Formats: sequence, C-alpha cells, structure tokens
Amino acid sequence: MKNTMRRMENITFYDPAGIARHLEKMAARGWMLESCSNFTWRYRRISPAKLHFAVTYFPQASDFDPEPSERQRTFREFCEMAGWKHVVSWAQMQIFVNERENPVPMETDALVQVQTIHKAMKKNYLPSQLLLLAVSLLNAGLLIHTLITNPLYVLSSNSSLFTGSCWTLMLVLCGAEIWAYYHWYHRAKKAAEQNGEFLETRRYRGFKWVILILILCALVFWMLSMTGGRQRMIGIAALLYMAVLMVLVNGVKVLLKHKKVRAGINRTVTIASCFVLSFALMGGLTYFVTRFVGSGRTEKEPAGAYEFHGQTWYLYDDPLPLTIEDMMETDSSGYSREWTERSSAFLSQYEARQRGKLGEKHLTDLEYTITKVKVPAIFDLCRDSLMERYADRRGPEEFRDYYRYEPQDPALWGANEVYRRYSGDIALDSYLVCWGEKIVEITFYWEANAGQIEIAAEKLRDV
Repeated sequence: MKNTMRRMENITFYDPAGIARHLEKMAARGWMLESCSNFTWRYRRISPAKLHFAVTYFPQASDFDPEPSERQRTFREFCEMAGWKHVVSWAQMQIFVNERENPVPMETDALVQVQTIHKAMKKNYLPSQLLLLAVSLLNAGLLIHTLITNPLYVLSSNSSLFTGSCWTLMLVLCGAEIWAYYHWYHRAKKAAEQNGEFLETRRYRGFKWVILILILCALVFWMLSMTGGRQRMIGIAALLYMAVLMVLVNGVKVLLKHKKVRAGINRTVTIASCFVLSFALMGGLTYFVTRFVGSGRTEKEPAGAYEFHGQTWYLYDDPLPLTIEDMMETDSSGYSREWTERSSAFLSQYEARQRGKLGEKHLTDLEYTITKVKVPAIFDLCRDSLMERYADRRGPEEFRDYYRYEPQDPALWGANEVYRRYSGDIALDSYLVCWGEKIVEITFYWEANAGQIEIAAEKLRDV
C-alpha cells in the first residue's frame, strides 16, 4: 500500500475556503498535504482524522524563497500558540492545520483578508495570467489572420488546427480566469466594506475540466491523425521537448532553493536557464529530426539526381493521376514527378508537380492541386480562397483585378464550374475546375488544346 500520493488539483488560487474544505475531506480519508507545486500536490498517508485547515496569504513571499522570512516565522509562532501548525507554503499561499475541535479563526477582518488576497494575486498569479493571455491572443490572432488570408492551409493541416484550437482554448481559459477574479474581488470588497463578511469564491471547476479535456482530445486526435511514422516521431519529440524543458527549469528553481540561494538570484538564474535550455533542447530536437528522422518534406527517397550550375537537383518518380505523357509525346526520362498530401477532418489537398530537368528547354511543366472538401458548408470558402489567391488587394485599385479568374463554359471539362485565370487581357493556361465537392487548380506550362483538356478532365474527374 502506497504511503504517498500525487494529485493534479483543480483549485482556484484565491479560494481559501474551498481549498480548506478540500484538505479537510482529504484528511478525513487519511491523506495529509505534504507539498505543493504548479503541476501536482503531494499527500502522505495518515490515520483518518477530523482536522481544520486555514489558508492565508503573505504577499511579500515568493515561490523562489529558500526559506521563510523573519516576519513569516513570527507569524507562524503566533499561529502555533492558537493551535495552527504550518503545513506547506506555495508562493504567497500559506496553509495551516489545527487539531482542536473549535479552533480560533485565523482571519477575523474580511476587508483585510480581501485586500491581502488582492496583493498576493498581483504578485505572481495575475501577471502570469495576463502574460499567457497576451501570448494566447497573439497566436489566436495569427490563426484568424491565416484563416482569412489562406484558409486552405489551416483547414488542410491537423497540426495547424491542433495548435490553433489549443491557443484559442487557452485564450478562453485565461480570459475567464481573469474576469472571474476581478468579478469576485469587486463583489468581495463591497461585501466586506458594507457587511463585514468575506464573500467566498465561486468555483468554476467544471469549466476548467472541460477546457483540459478538450485540449487532451485535440492532442489525441492530432497524434492519431499522423499517418506517417516520421510525422509521429516529430510530434512525440516536440511533446517531449516541452515536458523536459518544464521539468529541467523547475528542477533548477528547486535546486537553488535547496542550496539557500536568495530569491532574487534564484529568479534571475531560473529565467536565464529557461532561455538557455529552450535553445539547447531545440538544437537537440533539430539534430534528432535531421539525423534520425530526416529533413526532407516527404518520406520518399529521390529516384535520381543531376547537376546544374554547380548544384545538385533531385528527381522523384511518384505516381501521378495525370502526367504530361498522357497528353503529348515527350521524353519521360527527363522529368521529376512529385506528389504530396495534406489532410484533416475538413478537407484533403493533393499537390502534383511534374517538372523537366533544368536546362532542358524542350521539356515543359505541369502543376495541379486537388482539394477534396469534406464539409460542404466550407466549399464556397475554399473555392473563393483559391480564386482570390492571385488578387493584389493591397495595390492600386486599377490593378486589384489584374490577375483574376473568369468563368468559362464547363462543358469541355464536364464540370459544374470552370474558371480561367487572366493576366490583364491575356488568358493564361491555368484553370480552376469544380466537380461536386472537389476543386482542381491546374496550370499547363504550354498552350493546352481541347483534346489535352478533355484528357486532363477524364483523368482528374474521379481522383
């Protein structure tokens, strides 16, 4: 039978009454709090007992303090005279226990208690929450900007959807935490001034658990969506990077506290170690990826290579649903054929590139992107995003539609919708074709005739 236990406690830092009740229930079950950290609380086994707990705050304290200050020791001595024994300290929070049946309350002035909590909150908790809120807001803003400017990039990438959803959830959580605290503070201050009563904190434990479960679900979905072994290894390595960084930085802080290093020096060294370790571990992660996983975009090996202007260029031979050879006679040995895929719950994108060797002027190129929209509600968004890709919305008004798509007769393609790209008044050999919920953007690097277009339509229609 284990004599110690660690728990991830879903507590509110400024909820002294709720924390005390929780610790009393744990003591009744035979567990006494032994230490606190940002991640877990540690308990040791005791005989089940009816104990009373009290939580106070010492605003001048810090999580970097190697030992209690003279004022804290004096305060604890006064508390012991009333039967209150110090249990643990966590930053500004001080937790006491009393074995007496009807102990003298530690806090008697509600207004002083509210003001003390507010001072403690301004020391660490609120600044860290505001910083995390700012970072979350920045990342959520970048996600929204990318969704507006290039929605297909986000909607076709599970990694982008995962990171974007996590930052959005963190934004909601931090915003709710800050709003809830100030809402309670103003109400508690008013109640203390008018009635001399301490207003207990409203707990939002269910809300916090929902956010945490959503983040964990997003993480599981992201990991399961990684179809390639290389992608999964990179994802696991990234998660290990964050976990190891947090453990090492926290270890530096704990070690310096154990060595009785002053709080100011500890704080400076811990912050510096965070920067140094983050760069060092990132270098290690990069080395691991490039050395043992690979540095290429895809998991395939090149089929060949050639030299051009002193540089080595690689050739690939991926199977493509449509090739130049399907539409004309050409030297098939002089081409590189690449096929890449991106997929998410919203859509899948497949990119095909067939390019001739550099310097071989008799060879031409072919490029096309196939977008399969899985959610019909976003089809128009995806099509319009592709059509707006070449528009210059920030330039002079007369040039904003210089590069544009114009509707064409879909009969030749056997499609629902067909658009052709124009450069001014010049029609380019680049088309946007819609078959049902599938969108194909294709560029011929030659003047494609009707027969070649019919072949392309036949090959791509049922991909």
